[in-house]
Amino acid sequence: ESTRKGYNSMAPSAFWFHVSHSLFESFFSNTLYDIFCPEAVYQSEIDRLQREEERLLRPTGTATPEDNTPAAERAKKTAVALAADLESQKKHVAASRMAMESKAGDFFIAKRNIKQAATLFFAHCVYPRCMQGPDDALYCAQFILQLHKLNVPHFSTMHLFDIMIVASSRSMFGMTEGEAANISILLNEIWKTVSRWRYDEDSFNSELANSVGSKMLDTGEDGLDTIESITYNRFRELYNRWHAAIGSTCLGCLQSKEYIHPRNALILLTRVVECYPTRPGLASRLLSHLQPMQDESFPFADLRASAQAYSTQLVKARDEGVWKEETAEARKARVAEEQAAAAARQKKAEEQMEQIKRDSERITEEIGGKELYGRGSGERRVPSRPRGPNQDDGRDRNDGGWTRDRVGAGRNDPPSSSPHMPRGGRDSSGIADGRWQKPSGADSRGSKRSRPSSPADPGEIQEETARKRSRPDGGDYRRRRRN
Repeated sequence: ESTRKGYNSMAPSAFWFHVSHSLFESFFSNTLYDIFCPEAVYQSEIDRLQREEERLLRPTGTATPEDNTPAAERAKKTAVALAADLESQKKHVAASRMAMESKAGDFFIAKRNIKQAATLFFAHCVYPRCMQGPDDALYCAQFILQLHKLNVPHFSTMHLFDIMIVASSRSMFGMTEGEAANISILLNEIWKTVSRWRYDEDSFNSELANSVGSKMLDTGEDGLDTIESITYNRFRELYNRWHAAIGSTCLGCLQSKEYIHPRNALILLTRVVECYPTRPGLASRLLSHLQPMQDESFPFADLRASAQAYSTQLVKARDEGVWKEETAEARKARVAEEQAAAAARQKKAEEQMEQIKRDSERITEEIGGKELYGRGSGERRVPSRPRGPNQDDGRDRNDGGWTRDRVGAGRNDPPSSSPHMPRGGRDSSGIADGRWQKPSGADSRGSKRSRPSSPADPGEIQEETARKRSRPDGGDYRRRRRN
C-alpha cells in the first residue's frame, strides 16, 4: 500500500480520478514475455529444424548419415528445447492473463467520461513507454489488445484508437528516428487489427460489435452525452478519418525541407507497408510525392535510397491486394495506363538507340578519310600525291638512302620475296652484306639518321652479331662517336 501511494507523484491528480493504481502497476510491472507468446515464430523455427534434421539423415553422394549424426542430434535437441519453451511461455502468458483478468474490474474508475480516461491512459502510460524501445512499443500494442479482449469495464477501445492514431501520427514532426521507429511498431500492430475489422465484417461482428471497447461517448444536439456502441458504418467513417490522418502527416513530412521529417515518414510507411495504405487515392499521391526524392539531383543519398525502396515495396503491396478499395475498373484502367507508359518508354529507348547508331555511322564516315593510322598494319598513311618517275611510294629519300618511317617501321611491314630485300618492298641497290649502306659520296652532317632494318635471314643475323662482337668497341656506335 505504501508503494502504491508513491505512484501519486508519477502522474497528475486528474489521472487518478480515471485510472486506478492497479492498472498503473500492471502496465509498468509486466513485460512482453508476460502477455504475448509468438507462437507462429516458434512453430516456424521448429519446423525448420525438423526439416534440417531430415536432410542431414538422408544419404547423399558426398556424406553418409553417420557423418551427419552429430549435427542432426543438435538440430533435434534444439527443436525439442524450443517446443518445451513454447509450452512454458504459453502457460506463463495464460497465468498472467488470468491475474490481469481478476483485477480488470478495477482498472478504470470513471464510469461516464470514458473518453477522458482513454486520453489520460494514452498520455501517461502508453506513449511514454512506447518511446523506450521496440520491445516496449510492441508491448503497448499487445497490452491494449489484451484489455480489449478482456472487456475491461469502462475501457473504450475506439476512443483510445482515435486518440492514439491521430496524436501519434501528428507527433512525427517532432520525433527522432528511433522514436519514429518505435511508434511505427505500435501503429503497425494496431492497424492490422483495425484493417481486419474494416474489410471483414464478420470479424467486426465477432470481435468488436456490442463489446465494451466499441462504446463511444457522443454529445447530442441537446448537449447531453450518450454512450453507445458503434455500428459498422460508423466504424468505416472512423477508419477513413484515421487513414487520412496518417496519410496527411506523411505527405507533409515528405514535402518538408528538413531532413528528419521525410526520414521519419519513410520509416513509418516502410513499417506499415503490408497493411497501409489501403485506399488507392492516397497511395497514388504517395507515389507521386516520392518521385522527386528518387531523382539523382536530390541532395540526401540515404533518403533517395529509402524512397526508392519504399516505392518498390508499395507497388508490390498494390499488386498483392493491399489496396483493398481499388475497384476492378480502376485497376483495369491503371494496368492499361502502365502498359501504355511502358510501351512509350520502350519506343523512346529504341529511337535513342537508332539515333546513336546513325551518329556513330556518320562520325565513322567523316573520320574514315582522315585516318592517319591503319588498323591492321602499323604504317602511317600518307595522303596520295602525284607520282613522278623519280618519286617513291610515299617515303622520303634522304641523301641517296632510303629512310624508314618512324611510326610504321618494323614488325608490320609486308614480307619481301628476297631475304636481302628490306621490308618495304624496295630494291637492294643500297644493300651490302645484309645491311643498309650509305652511299660513299653522302655527307652525314646535317642529315637525318635512320635506323637500318634487320636482315631477314637468321643465319645472317648470327653473322652480323659475331662481326659486332669481334670489334674492339663491341659494335656500339655511340661508344665510337664518343671516342
